[in-house]
Amino acid sequence: MNVLIAGGFWAIAKFMVLLCGTVILIIKSIYVYQKKYQKWTVFTRILYVMTMGGFEIGIVIVMGGVTGIFTKNWDIVVMLLMIFSGIIGGMLMKVLVINEALLYSKEELEKYKFSQKCLWGSSIVLLIIAAIIYL
Repeated sequence: MNVLIAGGFWAIAKFMVLLCGTVILIIKSIYVYQKKYQKWTVFTRILYVMTMGGFEIGIVIVMGGVTGIFTKNWDIVVMLLMIFSGIIGGMLMKVLVINEALLYSKEELEKYKFSQKCLWGSSIVLLIIAAIIYL
């Protein structure tokens, strides 16, 4: 972990790269939300905000942990946020496939089904990894 947390130039460089990535992700998620939210139900909007909010908060915590701003248990908080966001994201994809099926083409529905499996699978794997590491 000490290799990741370096002082001086490298800390600033890592911080800037993570900050740029976070800003790009936030802008992209807001763009998708504004582009497609008019057709979504309130429940679908809530699931989207919970999914993207969890991922974005996790990225900010990683940024603070890697640069040394956060020092205590930031890694387990990020893992729990990723698990939570993955499960909620899988629910979002399932809702999009079931409730919003008329709005999307068959190819998009297949992508959503695959995304649902990937999000739930990655959340289960992260949960197993967290259990192995911290228990």
